[in-house]
Amino acid sequence: LIIPHFASTQKASFSGCTQLQDVFFGSNLSLIGESSFSGCTSLSKLEFRSNISTIQTKAFQNCSNVKYYDFTKCTKIPSLANSDAFSGINADCKIMVPHSLYYNWIKANNWSKYESNITMNYTPEVCNSLTVTADDVARGNTTTTTVRWTAVTSGTMIDGTSVENIELKGT
Repeated sequence: LIIPHFASTQKASFSGCTQLQDVFFGSNLSLIGESSFSGCTSLSKLEFRSNISTIQTKAFQNCSNVKYYDFTKCTKIPSLANSDAFSGINADCKIMVPHSLYYNWIKANNWSKYESNITMNYTPEVCNSLTVTADDVARGNTTTTTVRWTAVTSGTMIDGTSVENIELKGT
């Protein structure tokens, strides 16, 4: 479901729609109404493409199969009317937020309840070397070594998986 031009969802707009799977919110949406998606048990992901300003009570209550809520395109933290907006959230569900807002997001009013679900979206800068400096205080020496790699063959950072292979070359 793509919600392109609405400014808000009304109370219980999609409540109980058990066949609804993915929702992509357009750039005009600013308010998610009370119980808008409550009981949508087949929902698996929601992507917010705008700056949602408010998420009202029980908006996503008992949406237990959601794998992630993607707020990474938001430049401000939406207010939660209260801490039950995501009640019944799956323990493995990720609430993805921009890296720059992560620490403020987990401390924001009513969001702290979901701290264990909130994860930052982090896209590292392209980098192909690392400089390591080791101090040998006892001998008065400092050694600097640069390690370069040619390819990272797999891995992501958003969902917690790790890099499996880095090919190194000497300098």
